[in-house]
Amino acid sequence: MSETEQDRQSTSAVDSIRVISLTIPSPGHRMKDAGTGEEVDRSKGAEKGTASVTKPLYAKDQANVFFKGINNTRQAIRRWYTMSTSQWGKHRAMNVADGRLERFREQFDAWKTILQEEVDKLRATDADLGEPPGTMQSYTFLVDTHSDWVDADGNTQSAGVKRPVTVEGATTWDLMQAVAPQALGNWYNPEDYVEWNDFRNLYGMEDFEVISVSPDDLPVAISEEERGRLRTEARSRLERRMQESSLSLANQLLTLVANMATILSKEKPKIFTTLVTNIAELCDNADALNVANDPAINEVIEQARGLTAYETSDLKANANLRRFASEEAREVADRIQQVANRLSGARVLDLDEEPQQQPTAA
Repeated sequence: MSETEQDRQSTSAVDSIRVISLTIPSPGHRMKDAGTGEEVDRSKGAEKGTASVTKPLYAKDQANVFFKGINNTRQAIRRWYTMSTSQWGKHRAMNVADGRLERFREQFDAWKTILQEEVDKLRATDADLGEPPGTMQSYTFLVDTHSDWVDADGNTQSAGVKRPVTVEGATTWDLMQAVAPQALGNWYNPEDYVEWNDFRNLYGMEDFEVISVSPDDLPVAISEEERGRLRTEARSRLERRMQESSLSLANQLLTLVANMATILSKEKPKIFTTLVTNIAELCDNADALNVANDPAINEVIEQARGLTAYETSDLKANANLRRFASEEAREVADRIQQVANRLSGARVLDLDEEPQQQPTAA
């Protein structure tokens, strides 16, 4: 096959692939205190950056109550994100043919609306809330400090301090922040607290094209040898990313199907609906997840989809059905394992790119 023909295939292979990146920050109630860390460094004669000092921004029991809705929604978004996209280096990717990217963006916008509703609840007053979340007589901040340094003999030393600070009230977001100076004393820094509108706008989505070098993209004023090297390198990176993506999907499916086989083989298994629904969800997203459009992946996806015909209520009631379903799931898992082994054993030319950790077949 000629270099030009390979370039055309390489370019066409990425036409339907889009790399997706979501920003889903955590509100968090703790942070490192660099200023105090530097003080510890100086007092111990350690190099700058040796000490690690952490402090709370809010009381832990406050944060657990006030951020519960936000954190639950974040977890739901994260799960949806990982179930709707496939591995692509440090990011995720999906097959965007047939309007999938538009539908994905619409769903993310819907998630953002739900998330912002949870955020808005934090600004509600006691009167708005009716029953304020987490109304308590007092809150306790547990102030943690921990530092490490190297002594004159070259040995690593550690020291830690914990001091509880109790404050009154704080049933709303504003009150929760208002008591922070009282609780933290000279640890308090107003710059640690994100402004309200900034907090709401931290969540975002970005998508970008997969880079594929064709002869037309290359500078004219380079040698043919260099042009060939650049084309080969671009193809290699693309093939490796697609291979990793396919292997990640195969391993994900293998984990779910093998888990079904194992659980149903037990004498008295605990069977939850997710035993089947998790497989169904992954199979339903397979068109977007199989970014390489690997026919072997498509085949085992369809075989796994057959397992979703089982009703968990029937599996709970019928031991013979469980045994039959377990054997079927094991056969499907073995086929998926064969695909994963092939992908795991495949090798493409690895050029000057920093190596990525290769997923392994389960």
